[in-house]
Amino acid sequence: MLFLSSLALSASGQTQADSLDKLADDFWVWRAKYAPFTGDDVNRIERPGGTRDWSRAQIDNQRKDLAEFEARWKKLDATGWPIPKQVDYRLIGSALSRVRWELDINPRWKRDPNFYVAQTLTPVVEALTVPGPYNAARSREILTRIENIPAILQQAEENLANPPVPFATVAIQALENIRPRLYQMATALLRSTTLNRQELSNATHRAADALEKFRQLLQEELPSFPKETALGRDAYVFFLKNVALMPYSPEELLAMGQQEWNRAVAFEAFEKERNRNVPPLKLASNTDSWIKGAAAKESFIRQFLETHGILTVPDWVQHYTLRPMPEYLHALEGFGETDDFTSSSRLKENCIRYVDPPSGNLGYFWRATGQDPRPMETRRPDSSILLRLRRKRRNRLLCRRDDVAGGVVR
Repeated sequence: MLFLSSLALSASGQTQADSLDKLADDFWVWRAKYAPFTGDDVNRIERPGGTRDWSRAQIDNQRKDLAEFEARWKKLDATGWPIPKQVDYRLIGSALSRVRWELDINPRWKRDPNFYVAQTLTPVVEALTVPGPYNAARSREILTRIENIPAILQQAEENLANPPVPFATVAIQALENIRPRLYQMATALLRSTTLNRQELSNATHRAADALEKFRQLLQEELPSFPKETALGRDAYVFFLKNVALMPYSPEELLAMGQQEWNRAVAFEAFEKERNRNVPPLKLASNTDSWIKGAAAKESFIRQFLETHGILTVPDWVQHYTLRPMPEYLHALEGFGETDDFTSSSRLKENCIRYVDPPSGNLGYFWRATGQDPRPMETRRPDSSILLRLRRKRRNRLLCRRDDVAGGVVR
């Protein structure tokens, strides 16, 4: 009898776990369709094509869908599940809480103009990071994303309610000279797509008009906007507890952050002293030598890992590669990370990081990489495959910097 009871409990637990898998599959299909674009690359996902809608009606529909997902999640009883399944249960809860965070707790869609910069220009950047030339289907998707810009910005005007001055100022600065940048993108893009010159030109012109109008409205209303950006402690605690799944209080995190800052400053001082007589690293002389040097060093790293028994890197693992920045992508730098970590449907392609020619004007990160790409390659030894595996288990959630940019606390 006891044995039969155990079997019944085991079967019940398995059914619950299967229900969690079904919930996860349903949620991530839905999430791929409605998740807002962000300028980051780690949480970039493969999405269905077509237009995006940030109207109030569509946001209400997202709330209804989320409520149904939350109800399904709460009905599951993870007690007694294997630990890995309990972890998956918590992570799906985190994913649901993130949507609640985006819609209601930190609703950037109604308080941050940069949200709409990301919903209009970042989708174009993401489409252009996939290496060209583009076939008819990809060309049409690029055009669709450009044509979608005016409608989204019209929704932005209807949704935004007194965005804080710092947020509006950043958006105004980001959209400076946007028209010539879009025209540069379109002109260079024609050589790599199947698009008709006139249809691309018309769509780009309408997008430029809408973006300039949006920027002008922000400038005109800037004096009336509030200066306060913070959502407050309660919102921050919600994120830490429900999305980030962290057990620490804000005060504990501040103390930990100060400790890590002190550690970083100390170790930088140690390294400067240790290397004071070492000549500085030389920047790559040109893009070609940078790309070839990075490829050679990545190959050396793989050999080193295997020779020393640290890590086996199978031949099927793709490579982290550098490639010259296309002009059409260069025109929109700053509206998204200019890399392509591929996706679940492109597992046999290499990861690509697009690079500008090395110069003294590069920022810290790229200057350091241009001097020695090995730290980048060891930090992401095979970014394409690692991120694919991470996305294959799509119920993994990361705390992204957009949450800080959204003005949680100051």
